Amino acid sequence: MLDEAVDEDELRRVALAVKAEDSATYERTFILHFTPEMPRSEGVAWATSHFDPTLEIHVNGLTPSEQAELEQLPDEDGREIVGTWMDPVTSARIQIYEAGGTRHLEFRFADGSSYVEELRPSSKAKGAWEDVEGSAAGDYYLVNADGHLELHDDMGLISTKRPAD
Repeated sequence: MLDEAVDEDELRRVALAVKAEDSATYERTFILHFTPEMPRSEGVAWATSHFDPTLEIHVNGLTPSEQAELEQLPDEDGREIVGTWMDPVTSARIQIYEAGGTRHLEFRFADGSSYVEELRPSSKAKGAWEDVEGSAAGDYYLVNADGHLELHDDMGLISTKRPAD
């Protein structure tokens, strides 16, 4: 468990230190790195450092520079921002906003792409919103008392995203 997201040089140092701690020799060593924002319960490690047999590093979540870039993206004119959250699992900034009397949910990804869906009030929970096209799984969004964005479906809570800084 890392205290925070780090750059690839630091991941390399951590991986080499972890491997060096074990005096046994292995053909392959697989290391999963988690951050507090991307806990094990999300089902995906923030990064991996695999010796297969040479060291290969892969960051699955947001790197510190990607997160900074997403957090600094300008808001589009004419939007009334309801909230902004970071999603290290999908490497996205999530924003709920109102424009032209309609509420929207927007994902802006680290690769520059984006996705927008129109929302409508949901009857599933007080203050909940869902995609106007609906969802077979019953997906809906809710901003909790701490300002975190929760994604729920008919089975319960799926994930919680922290507000952007």
